[in-house]
Formats: sequence, C-alpha cells, structure tokens
Amino acid sequence: MIITKELTIKLNYQNIRHYRKFGYLCMPNDEITIKVEQLPKGSHHRIDSKCDICRNDKNITYYRYLENIENGGIYCCSHKCAVIKSKKTKLDKYGSENYNNKYKRIKTNIEKYGCENYFSTNIFKKIQNQILDEDLDKWKLYKRKSRQIFRKIKTVIMENWDGYDHYDNEYIKDNLNLDFYHKNYPTVDHKISVYYGFMNNIPVDEINKIDNLVVTKRGINATKGK
Repeated sequence: MIITKELTIKLNYQNIRHYRKFGYLCMPNDEITIKVEQLPKGSHHRIDSKCDICRNDKNITYYRYLENIENGGIYCCSHKCAVIKSKKTKLDKYGSENYNNKYKRIKTNIEKYGCENYFSTNIFKKIQNQILDEDLDKWKLYKRKSRQIFRKIKTVIMENWDGYDHYDNEYIKDNLNLDFYHKNYPTVDHKISVYYGFMNNIPVDEINKIDNLVVTKRGINATKGK
C-alpha cells in the first residue's frame, strides 16, 4: 500500500499539461502539491510504501510500485515476498500454488483453438501459407525500404511528439527514462502496419508518412501484430 499521500511537484513544459487536466491553474516553474494518484503512471518520483506481505516500509519510484501492483493486485518488497505473492495469486486464480504458464497456454489454446498447440491449428497454417504464397523476395525488399524511410522519419516524429500515447492518451514522455525494452517505453508505431501495406499494394512511402506514424507504449505496439 502507498503511505505517501501528497507530493510537491515542480512544473515544466513537459508535465504541465498533465496536471492541468486535474484542474490546477499553473505555469511552468510553479510548484504545486498533488495527490500521489495524480502522478503519471510512468513517474520516477519516489514514494513511501508498505509491503502487503511482510508489512515492511520501503521507498520506491511510483512507476515501479504500479508495475508491482499490476502483477497480482498487491505490492511486495522483496523476492521472498514475491514468491509468497505468486503462490497466493495462483491459488486464488487457478486453485493451485503450482500452476504454471505451460498449463495456462494449454488451457487458452483449448478454449480459443480447440487444441493444445496453436501451431498445429488451421489458423496458423493459413497465415503461414499466406506468407509463403507471396513472393518473399518482394516482401523482404518492401520491408528493407520501409525501414530505411522509417529510420529517417522516426526522429522527426519524436521531436514533434506532445508526450501522449496515441491510443490511450496517457502522458508517457517521462517513460523515456525507462529501460529501452520496458513495456511502457515510448515507441513509434505504424497505424496501418507495414505488412498490411505490402499485402494491399500500398506504396512503401505512403505507409511511412507522418500521418500514419504515432507514438505509443512498446507493450501496446507489440500486441498489434500484423
């Protein structure tokens, strides 16, 4: 649980829009006192928290706290507590402390595809055959040209970005401080995918126009697929 209730924040041009949404009448360089839950989800401000397992206090960044809560609904402060949390979560969700991802995948595949292995389904085979039926050399060339254009335009997109996730409108500019491979790290995304462009004969420069490129979190980008 969070112990800290309020924080004093110094405003700048990157975060002022976020706090104005909560009704604060403020200007850059002002200092305001906010409720902790009004921090951006990717905030690196530190807060005092209490472990929901061992009840020990710990000072942690806000985004790390939320990341911890997302997995299981409670906050734990150490690896030892995380093991207890994992067992409790599995017991609550699946009725067994020993439930693992293998059984979860099998259960999901049976529910969605009617078999234990997705790669043996007609859906996977259809997608695979669709790619194989295409001229792979043309697809590779299309991808290569797309990457060349994308690398040049990506910098322009980031320089003119207002800091908000295109899809859920969350302010995520502070997330640039996260590890590059973190699921909440900002990435440039094609609204209409490169693969869709190839399959539908859309010119590669059209796919990489500014109005088809937006910024979103890596996790959202990864879930879109082709």
